[in-house]
Amino acid sequence: MLYAIYTVLIYFLFAWLIMDVLPIDVSIASPLAGTSLLLCALFGSMISGIGSGLAIRFGGAMDVIEVMAVIFSKRIGITVGTFVMIYNVILYMFCGIVLNSWVLPLYSVVAYSAALKTINFVVEGIDREKCAMIVTEYPKEICETFASGVTRVDGTCGYSKRRNLLCIL
Repeated sequence: MLYAIYTVLIYFLFAWLIMDVLPIDVSIASPLAGTSLLLCALFGSMISGIGSGLAIRFGGAMDVIEVMAVIFSKRIGITVGTFVMIYNVILYMFCGIVLNSWVLPLYSVVAYSAALKTINFVVEGIDREKCAMIVTEYPKEICETFASGVTRVDGTCGYSKRRNLLCIL
């Protein structure tokens, strides 16, 4: 709860700085994206996704949906960003029906799609390890190229019966 309060206070501080202290007028156009709704959706969602991802990564949350996402995402086997995206798509579909307009709800779906990728990258992507399996007749040369984290395994080709060594990085 303390991290969530801290996160909301930091969000409030930066919103106040942008709107009231810095000479940036965001009422008509974005300083980065101009008046393009698509660019505004993408820039805003990436900034929001980085903020939300950092908050979630360090134990905080921006709102109740992110708290629910952290709790339920592990139970149902999806990422936090995917849970938030599903919720927001349902919400914006409802908004499109009520408002009888699909322009802004569709831009919002685009924004949350970009935010989903950003949140997932910040929460999970930094620590995610990469792995490759290389089947070669020259494992020594390949394994020397990648000095650390290499496992060599004996193998035999199924069709030609040639002996190869696998390098797993």
